[in-house]
Amino acid sequence: MLKFISLRFLATEFLKVLMRFPVTIICAFCIAITGNFLIWNANDYNNLLVGKIIISCYIGACFSLAVNIFFETKASGKTNNILKHFISILIPLVYFFSLYDKADIWNEQLVQKNFVLLLTGHLTVAFAAYLRKDFMSSFWEFNKTLFLRFITSGIFTVVIYAGLSGAILACQELFGIDIDGKTYFTLFVWCSTFFQTSIFLAGVTSKESLFAETIIYSNPIKIFAQYILLPLALLYLGILYAYEIKILITFNLPKGWVSSLVLAYAIVGLFCFLLLNPIKDKDENKWVKSTLKYFYFSIIPLLFLLVISVYVRIKEYGITEERYYLIGLTLWLAAITAYGIVSKKLNIKLIPISLACVHLLMVIGPLNGFTISRISQKNRLEKLMLETGLWDGNKLINSKKKIEPKTADDIRSIVRYLTKTHNLNDISPLLGIDLLAIEKQCESDSNYNIRWGKDRIADSVFILINLPTETEKYDNTTINIGEENIFETNGAKFMVKRSDYPSGKEVIHNINDEVIRSYHTEKLDTLWVMYQNKKYLANMGDLKRSLIALKMKHQASSTIKVKSMNIPIVNADDKITIALQSIELTKKDSIYGLNNIEYLILIK
Repeated sequence: MLKFISLRFLATEFLKVLMRFPVTIICAFCIAITGNFLIWNANDYNNLLVGKIIISCYIGACFSLAVNIFFETKASGKTNNILKHFISILIPLVYFFSLYDKADIWNEQLVQKNFVLLLTGHLTVAFAAYLRKDFMSSFWEFNKTLFLRFITSGIFTVVIYAGLSGAILACQELFGIDIDGKTYFTLFVWCSTFFQTSIFLAGVTSKESLFAETIIYSNPIKIFAQYILLPLALLYLGILYAYEIKILITFNLPKGWVSSLVLAYAIVGLFCFLLLNPIKDKDENKWVKSTLKYFYFSIIPLLFLLVISVYVRIKEYGITEERYYLIGLTLWLAAITAYGIVSKKLNIKLIPISLACVHLLMVIGPLNGFTISRISQKNRLEKLMLETGLWDGNKLINSKKKIEPKTADDIRSIVRYLTKTHNLNDISPLLGIDLLAIEKQCESDSNYNIRWGKDRIADSVFILINLPTETEKYDNTTINIGEENIFETNGAKFMVKRSDYPSGKEVIHNINDEVIRSYHTEKLDTLWVMYQNKKYLANMGDLKRSLIALKMKHQASSTIKVKSMNIPIVNADDKITIALQSIELTKKDSIYGLNNIEYLILIK
């Protein structure tokens, strides 16, 4: 007889996970709690602190899992147990306090560093228990279990979220319960962090089975590797070889984007052969071993393509974090390729171990990508300013020499990069001004915005060196609808006026016993109104097309007057009308955008 899983069973299983991976579970719980706080307190002043907690807990969750698994391979004892928990707790705490004084945790450099550390943490989990030379079969089986568990926990999470969201929506529609839209986001955060982590950890190979040499190789894995991944790898290979032939024929330098495709081919191919590794020695699968050798040889011509692509970009634009990351991956791929060709018995553990080491070296230590990129861009700026006569090596020069547009763009790009990445001390000597002191004075202003503040400092640098702030062409057109301060209600019961601010936040309008909710994003790609539990979604794509067509008829005008214009609604009925009052149509480098909207919500 089929038995339903009891709450007691679920509680018991969760307690087992909590006892085995306490710090990982606590980190996941903290992420869910702080994420929930951000959803319900979008404009709270503690957002920066909450963001630091979330980032630190993500890093802590990954590395604490690796630490736990590593210590499970050691002898049980009080000392090892204390050391395990101490290191697991220390990692997120150290990272949190390293972020504590950071005023801008969402700057590009920190986002890249966090991404690399998260990837390193995941890779460390893969080999934490298998640093010794033997137990190759156990290593493969453990990582297969992790891979399948990751997919399973993801599916479970989607089903749980969809089911609970459907239940909430049903209560909202059937019983008329007023449920804030943020509830769905809250549910998503809990499902995708705490519940998914708990489900995943419950399936991690037990301590007793970490070194079991038995491999359970299911046919779906072989089918996935042989008939899905391998054909995809061959597709990438065909495209890349065809592109390489085209380069040889046309003598054109490779595009920068080709490097991503080369790495994609290498990753897909390596993953495919890792999945097929346990069956490569069987008689019916001898083709796996021979194909693997051909795979490594096939990478050699692509490595030349990759090296040329990276070299061309660095020679022209200098080293940035992304290009440094690409250099590291290129060297790693070259080393793995050489090892795969020379080695008679491939040690598959070297792939995640070496990749984790490369990632750590790129963000930690004296040769990290951020330091190298800063030095490269600083040297490039000095060289450009010397060539253009803006600087003589000691001080600024009031040069009347005409600067080429491309050179001016390069100088602007470097200055903005150095200001946004907190490297003002590299620009200050060129100007003879302490920009750091100016920035600190600006930060003392309560209205100071980090992003805008950096842009303004960069603009000030351009003024000092007599360089225009931008060379891009802008075309802004304001469309006004109807007479100012005169609104046609057309028999509407209620009328709500909305402006551009606030954007990205749901606004609630209470009129008598009626509740009207409205929302639009900053880019105005989404706009909706909710009334009587029905969400009316605006078709902003159609609106933009109508405005572009209007602009085509009045190309010489920067202001266009229109008698009336309604924003089209996808699921319109006779209850709601969204009347446009004014909007700005922008054009930058042939790309249109919408800004500064003002509209009326008319309820009949």
